[in-house]
Amino acid sequence: MLKKIINAIQTDRLFFKGQKSTKSGDYTASINFYDKAITISPAASWIYLHKAISLAKSGLYEGAIELVNTAIKINDKKHAYFLYLGIFNFDIEKYDEAENAFKKSLELSPNNTLVTSYLNLINVIN
Repeated sequence: MLKKIINAIQTDRLFFKGQKSTKSGDYTASINFYDKAITISPAASWIYLHKAISLAKSGLYEGAIELVNTAIKINDKKHAYFLYLGIFNFDIEKYDEAENAFKKSLELSPNNTLVTSYLNLINVIN
């Protein structure tokens, strides 16, 4: 029980350091902090998402997409995971994949205007 609490505290500390690094634009450091947090808590799906965001901000979209898919495998009920999956695919012009992800996000969050806007953009582009 104590080990579980210590792991949770360490994971949170690393996660917040990763967020701080992301906000300051140091994506390499943030990715490193998120990696350490994932090592301690591999089932913490939200950490994969935040690492994916740092990768995408570094231009590493394929890695970001892979990480979001990992987060989805852990928890497929978070609309934000599908939203970011759609955004990352949209940014690299994989519009069919983006559309599928946005539709899934919309199923989970039907009133999400950002998702609707992206779907409308895809309809214009495709």
